[in-house]
Amino acid sequence: MKGSWVENLPSVGCAALPKPMVAVIGDFRDMLGAIESCKARLDFVFLNAIPEEPDFWSRSQIRGVVFCGLSWFARYRQTDAYDELGIVVAVNDLNEFSAALEAGASALLIKPLSGNALLRQIENQLHLAGERKRSDELLSGQKKVLEMIARGAAFENTIETLALLVEKAEPDVKCAISTINSDGAAFSNVYAPSLPRPCKVRLLQMEAHFLIPNSPNASHHSAIWCADLAGDRQWNRSAWALALIAEGFRSCLFVPIFDSKRRPIAVFSLLGRNSAKFVTSDSPLAQMATHLTSVALEKRTREEELETERERLSLALAAGKLGIWNWDLITNELAWSEQCKILFGYPPEAKVTFEDFLAVLHPKDRDRTMNAIEESIRNDVPYDIEYRVLHPDGALRWIAATGRTFKDDFDRPIRMGGVARDVTERRQFDEALQENQHQLRTALNAAELARREAETATRAKDQFLAVLSHELRTPLTPIMMVASWLRDAQELSEQARNAFGMIFRNVELEARLIDDLLDLTRIARNQLELQFRVVDLHTVLRAAIEVCETGVQQKKQSLNLQLAAAHSLVQCDVARIQQVFWNLLKNAIKFTPDGGVIFVTSRNEKNDIVVEVSDTGIGIDAGIIRKIFVAFEQGDKDIVRQFGGLGLGLAISKAIIDAHGGAIAVRSEGRGLGAAFTVRLGLTGVPGTPGDVVEK
Repeated sequence: MKGSWVENLPSVGCAALPKPMVAVIGDFRDMLGAIESCKARLDFVFLNAIPEEPDFWSRSQIRGVVFCGLSWFARYRQTDAYDELGIVVAVNDLNEFSAALEAGASALLIKPLSGNALLRQIENQLHLAGERKRSDELLSGQKKVLEMIARGAAFENTIETLALLVEKAEPDVKCAISTINSDGAAFSNVYAPSLPRPCKVRLLQMEAHFLIPNSPNASHHSAIWCADLAGDRQWNRSAWALALIAEGFRSCLFVPIFDSKRRPIAVFSLLGRNSAKFVTSDSPLAQMATHLTSVALEKRTREEELETERERLSLALAAGKLGIWNWDLITNELAWSEQCKILFGYPPEAKVTFEDFLAVLHPKDRDRTMNAIEESIRNDVPYDIEYRVLHPDGALRWIAATGRTFKDDFDRPIRMGGVARDVTERRQFDEALQENQHQLRTALNAAELARREAETATRAKDQFLAVLSHELRTPLTPIMMVASWLRDAQELSEQARNAFGMIFRNVELEARLIDDLLDLTRIARNQLELQFRVVDLHTVLRAAIEVCETGVQQKKQSLNLQLAAAHSLVQCDVARIQQVFWNLLKNAIKFTPDGGVIFVTSRNEKNDIVVEVSDTGIGIDAGIIRKIFVAFEQGDKDIVRQFGGLGLGLAISKAIIDAHGGAIAVRSEGRGLGAAFTVRLGLTGVPGTPGDVVEK
């Protein structure tokens, strides 16, 4: 340094914190008294010349200069350090004061100098110079990051450059930017070029939702701040906090970053070794960093989405064997993709013109194709046509071309573009389909005739069953009445009464079978008549149980009744629903061995009542369950031989429940493990309410 050190006044005050150093240049003898009063807060260096070394100001700790006179300030303005330091010019009179203002001096003091005034001026200029330099650095760094984003630099490099920019602006902190997975649950990466690896690993392992607020309107105001990691019980036990504490960090700030749709995409983190003067989430630095991170992430997301769409389009074009074409109407240049050239019989490397396109068109399709092109250009309608092309090797292919005309800002057509695909196989299939159309119509007519004949036969069968059932049922009623009377006639012998009782039971069984046939006929004809009214389903169920009590007693079975449904009002046909329960109870009694148990329960599920009839009987094989509700299905032949019946009861029961808008189901674990039938009906209002007569 060519400038000599004349005097270095001793510092006074706290030695633990370094004081900003101020250089006094020029004839400073008259200033010593004024400086003496403020030297406890600033260190002064007295120079009798301006240093000529270019790096003197940058490598020294001097942050401010007091010039003794305007001439010294004028000399200093010629150096490169003019914008980096806080400057005070001490002048003797008003003329020099005005000249200093015109020269652009940052601050002016008129002698005699006051110690406090001098101190305030120097400190203000030091602060302004520091803020100006910091702001310039931030703007320069922000411009650099934006340029990296704009030119498509690697995302990792952009984010790490941003982190280093933050650390340069705030030397006492370390910066980490953590990106969040698309599911929002975990971090995908942590970008922190200056952070020790153990800390980066632990930050990556954090759960993202711990740092993301639940509110959809969250912003940087939702940041998480901890001033003392070691002393905070909520934080100090976590692995990431322990890793930070081990590296000497005492405080941290986490700021969530959201995209334009308010979805969390990253977390901006600042880690400090000293909590004093820590950056807040509202500071311009934090807002600038979070904004640039959001811009970079959204750009990367858009680029990834665009690349995905390109890949999908490429796959779709390849899978569909689609060719892309574009015809410039101004220059008459025709651009075909490689696949498009192959479709028209040209090699992929060939250069084709519009005349080449016309050359391979089938002569019979050429005029029609040109008319479609002209129509699209003239009337701005879609271009959609199929035509034949003749390949150089003589092969004939059908091509489907679609596209449209594009216009400029003055509504003038400038180009046509679209796609082309080979539809030869489809056209061949269409031709084959047309050839077989007559045969197909003939087959359909024959099938329709067969269907009508089958329907006629079915109607005849149903009519026959109806007439037969009615004719058989009519004479059974008086027989049952007489047999019932004679069964109870005391004047007859016991043997005779037993004989008439056997006659009554068998005639009654035959009558029930005929009734089932009649019901089945009504169901087939959609003539099942229902009289709806609101009743207590428990009452209907108890009535059915009373009818079956004799059968339970005869086989010494137990009937366990548990009606737990709190609500049991339904709208139904009482006789038909009682018929359903009677069928289920009759089957349970029939297929349960002597001494077995039958369970009847009810329960409410949402707006329904569910009645279940289960037993400890012979059970149902899995192969039979799926057709248990089909008419005349009786399952195993041995069971039919042992228990008899026509297999109509369950089919009729299902039809009745379906007509009520309910459901009936069955389950069984298998042979010998019993069976359970459930009936589900919807609940309704007041008991006794009459309904309508409905044919279903």
